[in-house]
Amino acid sequence: MVEQKRYLPNWPASLRLACQLGLIFIVTGALSADAPQPTVRALLTLTPGYLTAQKSTTYGVGGELEYYPAGKISLRSDGYALVGKAEAGGLKQNYQGFLGIAYNFEKVWGLAPFVGFQPGFALAQIESTTDSNLRLMSVFSPFAGVHYFSEALFHFTLNIRYVYGELLYPSVGAVSMSELRLSFGLGFHL
Repeated sequence: MVEQKRYLPNWPASLRLACQLGLIFIVTGALSADAPQPTVRALLTLTPGYLTAQKSTTYGVGGELEYYPAGKISLRSDGYALVGKAEAGGLKQNYQGFLGIAYNFEKVWGLAPFVGFQPGFALAQIESTTDSNLRLMSVFSPFAGVHYFSEALFHFTLNIRYVYGELLYPSVGAVSMSELRLSFGLGFHL
């Protein structure tokens, strides 16, 4: 039997790192001048998650693309791919895409808080001996977080989201894919 090594941090360590990075950006944001609102923003994220029904930790990567027309509403698309999990069994593959809107609040200490909602789709697969093919399902997700925009082209984002969806298999039935995710990453904006 081959021993599986964990190369990704566990959930508490990821949360601690995100909080520490967030604190650094809050402090530096309070000391810096306000950067202007961008027109387009793109970001890559590290995304630990917690499947609420299976009570297991997942690790993924994500991407965001956001367009800011005039006003406080922005159009946002997100993508997600599962790259690892803490426990064996359960979810084998998970790819998700979202498209929705976000409301952007006024900046406070250089931080730009936001909330939003995105419907989307997922291609997912569970580890099963009877049914093991990818299944398409609909998902939806409310989210909230903060951006820290620097004077240059780069920004840091921290957000939390809840993803709701059910994966349907004829032999297994409905499998809850509800997940709580914390995403943090570095991106660029124009």
